[in-house]
Order: sequence, then C-alpha cells, then structure tokens
Amino acid sequence: MGPKNLLTALFVLQCTLNNSLTVLSQQHPDDDYLKRGIDSFIVHKMETFQIPGASVAILKHGQIIYTNGYGFANLELRVPAKPETSYLIGSVTKTFTAAAAMILWEEGRFNLDDIIGDYLPHLPHHWKPVTIRQLLHHTSGIVTNLGKADSLCKFNFDCDNYTRANVIQETACLPLSFEPGTKWEYSGRGYYVLGMLIEKLSGKTFSEFLKERIFTPLGMSETGMINYDIIVPNRASGYVVGEYGLQNSPQMNPEVELSDGGLISTALDLAKWDASFYTERILKRSTIDLMWSNARLKDNTIVSSYGIGFGLTPYKGHKRVGHTGDIPGFSSCITRFTNQNITVIILTNITNSRLNIGKLGNEIAACYWARKI
Repeated sequence: MGPKNLLTALFVLQCTLNNSLTVLSQQHPDDDYLKRGIDSFIVHKMETFQIPGASVAILKHGQIIYTNGYGFANLELRVPAKPETSYLIGSVTKTFTAAAAMILWEEGRFNLDDIIGDYLPHLPHHWKPVTIRQLLHHTSGIVTNLGKADSLCKFNFDCDNYTRANVIQETACLPLSFEPGTKWEYSGRGYYVLGMLIEKLSGKTFSEFLKERIFTPLGMSETGMINYDIIVPNRASGYVVGEYGLQNSPQMNPEVELSDGGLISTALDLAKWDASFYTERILKRSTIDLMWSNARLKDNTIVSSYGIGFGLTPYKGHKRVGHTGDIPGFSSCITRFTNQNITVIILTNITNSRLNIGKLGNEIAACYWARKI
C-alpha cells in the first residue's frame, strides 16, 4: 500500500469510528492534515463509485472553512470540476420549495391545514382533501411511483411538448397510498403540487418567485431552474453508470421537475443558502424551527425522518437537518449538524445506485465534530 492509500485508509478509519474522533483531533491538530485527509477520502470514494466530478464546501456557523473541486465536470472535454461548477441538485430543490411556501404562509396567504383543493380546484378529486401541511410533510399519500402509473394510467401526450397537466395525469388515476395524515411516504409529486400552489398565490412563476424572494436577496446568482436553451457558465455534464461504464445522462424536462427537483446550483451558492438559516433574512427563526421540527401524523405519532422540506434523520446520535438529491446524471447533498454548526455540501455529476451521497456527507462532517474550529 502506497503512502497516499495508507493516508486514506487511516483517515477513513479514524473518521468513521466514534471513539476515534477525539484521537484525530488530538494527534493532528493542524487543519492542513484534516484537509489533506478530506481530499484523499473524497478521491477514494470517487474511484469506488465512478464519480467523474465533485464540488465540496464545508462550513462552520455559515462560513466556508474549506472548499474544493475534484475530477472532471466534463469528461469528453476534460474540464476540471471547481467550487464554481454548476450541477443539477435534484431533490435538494425541495428545501427551496418548502421555504418559498413558508414565506407565503408567514404573509398569511394560507393556513397549513387548508386543503389544497381550495386553491387548485383542477387537481384530481381524490387529491383535493389533502392539506398543505400534509404535502409539506410527505404525509399526503399522493403517489409518485411512475412504474404503477405506466401499467394503470392511460393517457396520450406529446413527448416534445410535455405539459404540467401531463405530469399530473401520470399518476392521477392511482388512488392515494393511504388516508392523508396516517403514514409517511416520500412524494415528489406532492412537492410538484406545492410549486403550483406557490405560483397561484404569488402570481409569479416558480422561477420568478425564487429569484425575487430567495436567490437575489442572498446573492445566489448561479442558482436557477434547469434550462438547456441558455448558456450556463461552468455547467457540469451528467453521467450514469451503464452496461459498458459511464454514459452521458439524458436531459431532464424542466416541466417535469419544477419544484420537485428542477434547480441547478453550485456548492458556493448552496453555502449562501446554508448561511441564511443562521439569520432571518428569508424566514423568521420561529418558522425555521417549525420546518426543522419532526412531522406528526394524525394520531400524533412522530415522523423521525422529516420535517418541512428537510430530512431530520440523526447520524450516530447527532441531530442533523438536510436533504439529498438524485436526478439522472447527478447526486447531491446538503447536511448540517445543528449542535456542532457544521455543514457539508457535496455536488456530483453521477447517478450510481451504489452511491449513498448523504452518508458520504455525514462521514465528512463527522471528521470535524471533535475539532475546535
């Protein structure tokens, strides 16, 4: 084993064992060692999971303490990935969708327990009794499984002119998975409906509302909706693991993704997003606390894994908030450990079923827990 591989092996061992974190901090107090270890760790994971490129930002109290790019944003042109590289972020979009909805809630535009049919009367009749709270919590029962829809829902549409009505039609024929509020089941389609609600109440497109109320105030100039018609500086190409190795990923239809997973961003812009939650620039502290509180079912059962727009599953007993995103060609995560005020952002240009991007982010964050930074 060479020196580089030995460093990686030791670093991985130290960072993944709870009782080794303090040892790491005490034996190697300089930040340079930790940063070199992080680099080796990420490169090792990239080799393991065939990740072409990655951009990473690590923050403490909303301030970037380390950022780097690894591998290639474009394999064919050999363009290096940088912290400024833009990636599709998939379901990390849901953190913005939830925040946008809560901005309107703070303004008194709706009550969380209002039913969605009162605002969007054209929705399928069995979706209308679902409350906005249930949409935000993923307790609506609205089905996102398109595999079922392919066999049961019969409708005609033009692939070249796909509309939002078509998106709803994909699963509209399916009954709810359960009575709303009685179970938790992740529903991307539910968050798509929230995007429609935001447009209805604001009188703006989802893109316009996010730009006006979130992106521009925070200086997130490199974040926006998927758009293949415009030139996006530093845009990464997406890849999937195919039968013969890496292949170019298909382009995603912006109409299909919208508020479910339709954003493109950079590690540096998402660092600004993380920093905003230490302030009240976008949302009141009480609203943030509500979003980061566990959802509850009708019988008051606590949902341990989710709040409003943020996952809440602890990692090794440590409280955390965040979200992952997987969309053809890209995997991403933002994870914040709220007691330690450490956030890790990872954006990659790969889809690989073996890659657990959230675990990777948590493992990197764990390496900072024992640090006095």
